[in-house]
Amino acid sequence: MQPQQLEQTGAQTFTITWRDGLVMEYDLVTLQRECPCAQCRKTRRDIPKDVMISSIETKGRYGLVFSFTSGCTKGVYTYSMLRRLGRAQGK
Repeated sequence: MQPQQLEQTGAQTFTITWRDGLVMEYDLVTLQRECPCAQCRKTRRDIPKDVMISSIETKGRYGLVFSFTSGCTKGVYTYSMLRRLGRAQGK
């Protein structure tokens, strides 16, 4: 399942509307804490509460790469991983 729309909803939050209509909210601190890149997996460090995303890049048809202002730019968040990490929003 691929995202249909990404929207920033707060300084450290955004939503993804998925093609099936599900809307999920994401917290940036939580996202970076769950980063799948080798560096972050090895050294789960304290994430600044004011972490932001400077850019988002699609990775093929299976995921997104977030460039965090704290320095991490390598983790590929698969769409299935993002579906697990988000909080479903009521309609």
